[in-house]
Amino acid sequence: ITGLEDPSQQPATSNQLVTMDDQAATFCSITGLEDPSQQSSTSNQLVTMDDQAATFCSITGLEDPSQAAMYLEMAGGNLEMAMSIFFDGGGGAVPAAAGGTELPDWFHAVWPRSVTTFEGIPESWSLQALEFTNVSYPGAASGGIGVGLNQPQNGPCGVIAAIQAGCIAELCRSGTAAPPDKVQITDDILASVLTAMLWQARADGTVKLVTKAASEANGGVDVATFTDKDALHKGVSEAIDTFKAPGGVVLLVYSLVMTHTVDAIRSDVMNAGGDLPMVTDLSLCTSDLVSLCLRGQANGNVGAFQPISDENGDNIKLEWHEGLGVGMLSMDEYQTKIPLADALKSPKYPVWIMHGGDHFTVLWAEDLKMPNVDEESSGDGASFALLQWNGLPPNGPRLARLDIRAKEQAPPAPKKRKAPTQFEPVIGEIESIVQADPEMKKNMPNGWTTWRYEVQLAGEETKEEGTKYDPRPEGAVLPMTFDPRAHPAAGEEKKAWRCSACYSTRFKTMCFGMNELKDGEDDPKCENCGRPRSVTGHTIWLTYDELPDSWKRSADRQFAPKIVTVLRTKWPGCKVDMVDDENFGHGNWPSV
Repeated sequence: ITGLEDPSQQPATSNQLVTMDDQAATFCSITGLEDPSQQSSTSNQLVTMDDQAATFCSITGLEDPSQAAMYLEMAGGNLEMAMSIFFDGGGGAVPAAAGGTELPDWFHAVWPRSVTTFEGIPESWSLQALEFTNVSYPGAASGGIGVGLNQPQNGPCGVIAAIQAGCIAELCRSGTAAPPDKVQITDDILASVLTAMLWQARADGTVKLVTKAASEANGGVDVATFTDKDALHKGVSEAIDTFKAPGGVVLLVYSLVMTHTVDAIRSDVMNAGGDLPMVTDLSLCTSDLVSLCLRGQANGNVGAFQPISDENGDNIKLEWHEGLGVGMLSMDEYQTKIPLADALKSPKYPVWIMHGGDHFTVLWAEDLKMPNVDEESSGDGASFALLQWNGLPPNGPRLARLDIRAKEQAPPAPKKRKAPTQFEPVIGEIESIVQADPEMKKNMPNGWTTWRYEVQLAGEETKEEGTKYDPRPEGAVLPMTFDPRAHPAAGEEKKAWRCSACYSTRFKTMCFGMNELKDGEDDPKCENCGRPRSVTGHTIWLTYDELPDSWKRSADRQFAPKIVTVLRTKWPGCKVDMVDDENFGHGNWPSV
């Protein structure tokens, strides 16, 4: 939350005592007072967290000292830091709606401050209905199978993906899913999933079911309260047509937020290092809101480890509450180098939310049985089929079928995430893939395993000045190396070449080392650094098959269809074939 790297800078306990002199200095820094005596008349008085909370409330206008205590605890007892968290996190006064009516605090836990009326919520949310439609499937009746949940505009994809995934998981749980060509998500299944979402979100034993949202009624909403799950299911079932109508997704979000309470949501979000509201200024839902749907907690940390490291630089493993029993696979795993939580990679049911970076879709096993790669793997591996739904134009609505052959699946995350190691580069090893051959990309789209790649080899400039490299383990195999003298310079066929020395320092100089190759030059000089190519080195072409295995995987991540890359976070190295026909779409790979 704070960005501190030294845990010793945070007090050991939330009940640590501070002197009134410290309190006065902090108060002056916040209020602009120059005379500390105006804040305190007793210079050496010791105050408790209760006194801190009272001061916090007097400055912020909060009426509940327990909320102040929560901010102070997150800030380790530091009042100034707690104030910063409060104001930066949107904890200040809630603006009034048009006409002077004060909006409830739960409203702004959902929407950004630019939304000032119930009628002014983003269109992408107010249009979103929770009504499943039939989609084409081989062998199905003329109406198709009822699994499609269309999304007219970008915004609520995370919430509707959670609902759709939950409904498919409910088919698995109830045993009503076979055969695949007769799958239908009925109103009763939808009601069961909405009931489960709300029931697991309870903070005080009660569920608040919102069935109407309008600025004139009951503080903006019509609310029914339930303390019995069967009664809740009955209430949801009776209101199911309301949820299936445009704006139904908004009613669910309001119900979840009011049920879990704003205080619990704020605590969840901040513990994950996030911030309110749960819908961004671009009308996109946050991972905190997706988490609230999936497991009843608004903690959007989907990673396997705590975000803050311990005194040894390690991150302790986290457990993900099972919730609806559905999983998630994400492109973020490659970018953060942190695996998703075990219960998301290997959920109870064979259903996953797919996160491609800026959109959520849904993936499930076609036969609704968990692929058992470990037991079935032999020879070329286990074979199974996955279906993926994307309800958002222009790449959807589309049901896609993917045939998978996998020899392994990702193991559970270790108990601790060790601090990353950095070894000294070996001269001649691949430092980076600069690009794929543009002509090959144009002529053979999606044929990344047949392309060649421009690669940068490590040289003296690759070694970062002042970096303390970790020692390589004894007996460790050194990376494969290449001699640039044995390869023509990449680009020579187009009368150009790239200086390796300049490319290695590109982030400092913003020079990417490209040079024109003049006729008759045997050892041309770099136009940027002035040194001959025999000294600086040059980039080379390598085919995909020539790349070391680790760099094949890097090429896969960069150039394979994104859905293949995301699938390989669960099934490393799996072979993925897209079914191309009138039922599952033609030509392009499905998007995530």
